[in-house]
Amino acid sequence: MLFEDEGKTLSKELFERLRDKAQEVAKALKEAKDQNAKLKAELASAKEELEKVKKQLGFYEGERQELKSTVEDLLKEFEQVSQ
Repeated sequence: MLFEDEGKTLSKELFERLRDKAQEVAKALKEAKDQNAKLKAELASAKEELEKVKKQLGFYEGERQELKSTVEDLLKEFEQVSQ
């Protein structure tokens, strides 16, 4: 047949292009998985930091309440003394 050899070459070229595209897709997927793992690690770190900040906030809120109570007591004493 006249075009028999051309068909084989074309198929081989198409196969190579398909293989190249598949390798590109595989590389992109690997990069996405790596990025996803990195982002998950960052998220875990951020959540850990959030918990630390929440604990600190709780401590400072307790301190604030204690100071508020002390100031209110001092104001009451001052009012009693001033009368």
